[in-house]
Amino acid sequence: ITYATKEDYYNIKRKLRLVAELMECEMLCVGCYKFLLDEVYGFKRIDEFSGKTINEALKYLKNGLYLVRVDNHLTIVENGKICDIWDCGEEEIRVIWCIY
Repeated sequence: ITYATKEDYYNIKRKLRLVAELMECEMLCVGCYKFLLDEVYGFKRIDEFSGKTINEALKYLKNGLYLVRVDNHLTIVENGKICDIWDCGEEEIRVIWCIY
């Protein structure tokens, strides 16, 4: 989320904590960061790739910055390349947010 928003890690952590208090849930649960991305930042959700692997979607995500949710992980795709510390290309997409 910090990469996608270009905001300081601690600022994002603070926002997640506030959302968790509002929603009465754990800070890192799916609902908290989904609310942050959908409602606070207003990023556009792309659901059409749900069920495909990240590698399958890469050819359609050539231009722009995307935050991709897979089970238990968020990753970045920027201009058709996965930006992560591990190769999560075979992971199944749950939802994508288009940052730009």
